[in-house]
Amino acid sequence: ARLGTNGSDHYTTAWRRVAAQADQLGDDLLRILVPQQQLRWTSGHAAGPRLDLRRAMQCESDPQQYHSLWCRPVLPHRRDAALALLIDHSSSMLDRRRIEHAFDGLVLLVEVCRRIGVPAAVWSFANTCRQELDWSEPLDAATRHRLGRLPDTASGTTAMGRALNDVRTAFATRRANQKILFVIGDGEPDHEQATLAAVSRLDHDGIATIGLGLGEGTSGLARFFTSSITEIPPSQLVNHLASLITTALTTSE
Repeated sequence: ARLGTNGSDHYTTAWRRVAAQADQLGDDLLRILVPQQQLRWTSGHAAGPRLDLRRAMQCESDPQQYHSLWCRPVLPHRRDAALALLIDHSSSMLDRRRIEHAFDGLVLLVEVCRRIGVPAAVWSFANTCRQELDWSEPLDAATRHRLGRLPDTASGTTAMGRALNDVRTAFATRRANQKILFVIGDGEPDHEQATLAAVSRLDHDGIATIGLGLGEGTSGLARFFTSSITEIPPSQLVNHLASLITTALTTSE
């Protein structure tokens, strides 16, 4: 894919690392999701918009078929999902280039979601929380270039609780029957009780929140997120996120 950038920014570099996996994931999801949205028909009805020709031909020999000559459409169930990603960009994320690996995950998620038509938004947090990408914002060259500045902004502390509240507020105005938030961090938040309360509010709102502990020493994140994967080797984050996206969008409800 041509990104329309000059090749020098972080986004282009990250895209080159995840492009093959993102393309494959996007293709796989389209093969799974698109057939689910195609119209299907059931036969054997007394009325409907489509005639069942096979039953019509049998009607002469079996008059009972007269009451089951028609087909009706089965309205497809379309998974109405909205995904969000919240990335820790505090100063500790600079250690062992964790912010770069987290950014690879961001690129994978937004490229795949835009390709398959699933709304996805991105926030980052340290001392404060900042929205990096709106739900349906065009992923054009300018947007990619702006997102590419994120790895260079890592600084500050880990005010995760406030960030979770901000994302919850944004989700409240988003209509979807499935809301999923991925949180990438490399350590425990600054304020334990505030973070636990924020996660509880997300759960009460029906927002599935999944914590991803990036690197060693992140097992403590499991105390905050019921659904979590911790101690993830940074080089394996993209694989874990790809698997979680697939599960979220294809598992039957």
